[in-house]
Amino acid sequence: MTLKAIGVGGCFAPISVGNSNFLLEENGKKLMIDFGMTAPYILRDEMNVSLHELDLWCSHLHPDHSALSFFAFFRYFVPNAEQKIIKPTLYLNQSLVHPLWENSLKGDLESVHGKVLKLEDYFDLRVIQKNKSFMWQGAKFSPFQVTHVTNCLQVKPAYGIMIETKDNCLVITGDSVFSPDSLSYFYNKATIIFQDTEVGPRSRVHANWEDIRLLPKSILDKMFHYHYTKVPEDGDSSRFIRKGQVFDL
Repeated sequence: MTLKAIGVGGCFAPISVGNSNFLLEENGKKLMIDFGMTAPYILRDEMNVSLHELDLWCSHLHPDHSALSFFAFFRYFVPNAEQKIIKPTLYLNQSLVHPLWENSLKGDLESVHGKVLKLEDYFDLRVIQKNKSFMWQGAKFSPFQVTHVTNCLQVKPAYGIMIETKDNCLVITGDSVFSPDSLSYFYNKATIIFQDTEVGPRSRVHANWEDIRLLPKSILDKMFHYHYTKVPEDGDSSRFIRKGQVFDL
């Protein structure tokens, strides 16, 4: 199984950097870990990947991770090379299903000519129940809740994911504040860690490099960084993921 970085930047990253989305490939199948605003253009124009090939898992509902209106319309209306319309599979944690449709997609996707549609009309929806995993091409995918944004009254649903293959255990933190205690189980189990890493002023919704760099060496030695704006002066540039970089899992 391989994983390619489709982008490594934040919400406002240019296409030259891309939103932090990843593409898994195994046995001719492709699964996107998040699908942001820059993804369709990078996939089509730079990486020669057709949207017809993709299934999806989304970590949370910010547009650099779940810009699904374009993708849904494309797959609903545009046939593949065999002139078939095939619904993509969307793996989605239960807590995201209602807000994804009601708050993010319904205004764009509910009405087409002569029809009123719902989320399941666009996607083969696979709902991941609380504390459950799913399998894809022989690998086990275990989403885990993280703290990304709070609005003072509640923590908005957001997830990292642990991917267990025959040879490796990859942990992608997702957009998350610095929380080494709650992530300790995943940090310790992982053979590879992809860490949301903010460089520069603190936004309070991402883990900041000034904190991450103080983690134990045993954790840092298996950690790679993404969602950054620049490589810090005291950082190892080889540990900051580049757009298009491929990892073998």
